Amino acid sequence: MQTADKIKIEKKYIILIAVCFILPVIIMFIYGNFIIPTKRETFIKSELKCSVVDKYINQKNHNVRTIRIKENQKETITELISHLDTLLYNYVIPGDSVIKVTNQDFVVVQRQDSVRKFIILGDGWLEKN
Repeated sequence: MQTADKIKIEKKYIILIAVCFILPVIIMFIYGNFIIPTKRETFIKSELKCSVVDKYINQKNHNVRTIRIKENQKETITELISHLDTLLYNYVIPGDSVIKVTNQDFVVVQRQDSVRKFIILGDGWLEKN
């Protein structure tokens, strides 16, 4: 009789462990991978028409490549388009215009003498011809 009771108690503990530990891990995995939008998805849904004021490596924030932009006469700091890769960051200079249309996966960088497109692929930038 005692071994049958021990088996019942052990089953209860296994079920309790599964509910308390494994189920939350599964929920966090589903939430993190399917419900929370990725940075790429957020970027694609965004719109941006601005000019570059400055760019720098933000040493206070883990050396994140940061671009200061001016949009509608309001100066803001963005890491949205700079932390993904160095290609876009290295190309832009103060005075450039950056245009991003909603639901497009690329930005256009305009200078007096040139126009270049940069497309986002996964976690990095690629120049688009």
